[in-house]
Amino acid sequence: MTTDKIINKLASDANIFFYTFEQEDGTIIAKSHFFDFYFGNDHVKIVDSYVLPGKLLQPFLSDNLPKQFNYTLDNFYDVMLECVSDMQETCIFLERQEEIDNMR
Repeated sequence: MTTDKIINKLASDANIFFYTFEQEDGTIIAKSHFFDFYFGNDHVKIVDSYVLPGKLLQPFLSDNLPKQFNYTLDNFYDVMLECVSDMQETCIFLERQEEIDNMR
């Protein structure tokens, strides 16, 4: 699967909006609200891109990122998708919880 196909499929399957793309030394960087995805020659590395304060969200991201998935991993895409989907859902929940807490 090409990088373009992985990015498009991941965006669709995990409901992630990539708002910008960059390229650095042959690595494609796809940026979303919570994560930056570094698509290299042999792996995808996922790092924290959240810049807002978050007493719940920041610790979660710090504890769970960065993650790296090698393309040679059996079921590479499925494993990455499950991880990203779970983290995305948790991030959305924590961000909403923080918004609710701030309204009180």
